[in-house]
Amino acid sequence: MSATIENEKRLSWDASEIEDQDMFDFDWQDLVNDLSDLLKEFNPANKDYQVNINNFGWRNLSGEKTLNHDVDGKEFLRGILPDTECTFNITFKKDVIEIANYHHDSPTGENYYIKLK
Repeated sequence: MSATIENEKRLSWDASEIEDQDMFDFDWQDLVNDLSDLLKEFNPANKDYQVNINNFGWRNLSGEKTLNHDVDGKEFLRGILPDTECTFNITFKKDVIEIANYHHDSPTGENYYIKLK
């Protein structure tokens, strides 16, 4: 069974737009909950995720890693994104999840492509 997202779905995060800490916490929890729901929809067969990255960090490295199929939205982001303040856009397409991520070591962005193994 393959991914079942028929139309593109998008999530975005930009912490610089949120000034109140309580709103930050609520918005973050909403984002990871929405991401968890979309991951379940994208991966009904519970296959592991294959992550490929281009232009990572200030050295513009490329690489790959595998994430377990049972991660929730928070674990998914923690397993992929660097441990720093990030601004990102996540796009769910039929067969791939694309993440455009921006942070202090990559202000022009780095791209992640996630498929099912």
